[in-house]
Amino acid sequence: MFYKLINENEIKKAPKPLKIDGKDVFTNNEAIHNENGYFKLIQTDYPQDDKYYEARYELQENVIVQSWIEVNLEINAEEI
Repeated sequence: MFYKLINENEIKKAPKPLKIDGKDVFTNNEAIHNENGYFKLIQTDYPQDDKYYEARYELQENVIVQSWIEVNLEINAEEI
């Protein structure tokens, strides 16, 4: 699968077919996907502890690498 990095919090799956110069292109060719801003995704396992995490994404050498950032879910009783 190929994805486009939208921002550090979001990726978008490559469409099938790709639209290149107004034409439909059906391909699994990595170079063609890369030229059009879509890259393979390296997924990592969700941390196995009692904390909550959100995925982060970063483009590194023609692959998107997923990592996890801990999110603090403290709830203020006054906000309820």
